[in-house]
Amino acid sequence: MSATVYNCTPHDIHVYDTNGKTILHTFPRNLDWTLRVITKEQKDLGTFQGVPLVSRQDPNGFSDEQTALIEQAHRDQSVLLTSGYAAEVILEKWPDFAGQVFGPDSGPSSAVRNDRGQIIGVRRFEVHK
Repeated sequence: MSATVYNCTPHDIHVYDTNGKTILHTFPRNLDWTLRVITKEQKDLGTFQGVPLVSRQDPNGFSDEQTALIEQAHRDQSVLLTSGYAAEVILEKWPDFAGQVFGPDSGPSSAVRNDRGQIIGVRRFEVHK
């Protein structure tokens, strides 16, 4: 598959070989493309060990500027790399975009972690549908 790829996450995405040792490709972040889902409301659910808990309610989509970028990418048959939550909102509005919205697969068989356990890359993407 050859297409324009937009990294819509707030960080670079590093794709490693199957051994998790060598970076094969880096998709650099693009601040103009960082998708931020706008929600109509946020419900406070209390706290857990002093940390506030919230539930995002009624995703309202994206800003007008970001909506225009997504629509252009859709027309151009580009690929979007994004989080699962943003992908859910995109695919709700543009269901035929399925197969063009991917995300880093951060599951245990794909994530590459540093010595502190932090994810530093992935071995594969997952397709959001």
